[in-house]
This record gives sequence, C-alpha cells and structure tokens, in this order.
Amino acid sequence: MRIRRRILLSVLGVLIAFVGVIGIFVYRAVRTFDVAISDSAKGTEPGALVSVKQIAQYPAFVAQLLLSSVGLPEPISVNHGITLYRVTYRTTNFDGSGVVASGLVALPSDAPAARVVVYHHGTIVHRNTAPSSSRFGEGALVAAAVTGNGGILIAPDYIGLGESHALHPYMCAKSTSTASIDFLRAARTLVEHLRGEWPGSLCLMGFSQGGMPRLSLREISKNCTTRGFW
Repeated sequence: MRIRRRILLSVLGVLIAFVGVIGIFVYRAVRTFDVAISDSAKGTEPGALVSVKQIAQYPAFVAQLLLSSVGLPEPISVNHGITLYRVTYRTTNFDGSGVVASGLVALPSDAPAARVVVYHHGTIVHRNTAPSSSRFGEGALVAAAVTGNGGILIAPDYIGLGESHALHPYMCAKSTSTASIDFLRAARTLVEHLRGEWPGSLCLMGFSQGGMPRLSLREISKNCTTRGFW
C-alpha cells in the first residue's frame, strides 16, 4: 500500500508540475504589455503612433496548430515563431476629422523579415472580431500563415472597429484606404524602432470590403516609398 501510495503521489506531483509549466507557457504567450515608443514616433499628424501593446507571442509549433485548426484545403507550413502587436495610430475620417484607429502588426520572432504583407479584412459587424482584437482570431491565423513564413503582417482594423469607437464608415473607399495608408506609416515606424530596418517588398491582399484599398495602390506606393508589389 505504501509503495502504491508513493507511486500515486509521484505521478500526481509530475502532473501538477506539468500543468504548472503549461500555465506559465500560456501566460507568457498571451500576456499583454506596453511597448515603449519614443516621443518622436508620436504626434498629432496622420500616421503617428499613439500606443503599442504586445498581445501574444507563439512559437512556430503553436502557430502551426492554430493554422491547422481551421482545416485549410491546402496545408501551410509554419517555419517561424510570431509576435503580435496591437497598435493604435492617428488617421483621418471620411469627414476630414482626426480619429484614432487600430490594427495588428505581426513580426517573425526568430528571423529577419523578408517582405511586408498588408491584409485588408472583409466585412465584419463587431469591433472585437477585428484583426488586433483577438489573440486567436482571424488576425492571428493570417499572421501564422504570413509571419510564420518570414513576412511582416500589417492588418488595419479600419475606423470604427478594434480599438476605435467612431462610427464605422462601411464601404467608404476613401476612409478605408486612408486608414490603411496611415497604418502602414505607423507600422513602418514601429518596425524600424524594433528591428531597425523595413523590407523593400510590399504585398497587398484583401477580399470583399478589404478589396477596396487596393484601388489606392499608386497612392500607397507614393506615400510608403516601397520598391515593388505582388
């Protein structure tokens, strides 16, 4: 009986230790904390940063699990860990007024970035389903596919979604494009602050409502001094 009891206590101890390690890992992976940004990166003009929070950091195998959970018709392999940031920045609304909007920036945790990919999400009706609002939602899934393969993901929430509480100007191409351009500026400031460099290749993708910003391709090129598009 004593031997059996000792075995049971040993197994219980191992289980408790295992659960503790998993708990610490999960806490470290999804904890939120502010990222210090210099005052020179902030301001009142469109494209200026307001705040940056790291909201999650997943190793490659966790990002792979997230991506595999949605049952893609063609599997995508994840090669790098990903770090997710919720960024708020200044932009201009449809009526010309200044407004603070938000978006998701995702960086590969263990590799230099090869390209920048801007993802314009489709129609959504709830603020908390915007790319930067969830650690496990659409933004994280796209980040697993893009950033998990060495790219920087830039995903604007649009005005009125995510951290923005303004009225969402649905299907307003001008304000959607302006918010995307200004977020690209803010994201570049953040990436250069964190990594010291900005890749020269810029890719745009989107669908449904997110297809509109691509109409401003030349304007984005003019404002962001990129070298190429795919």
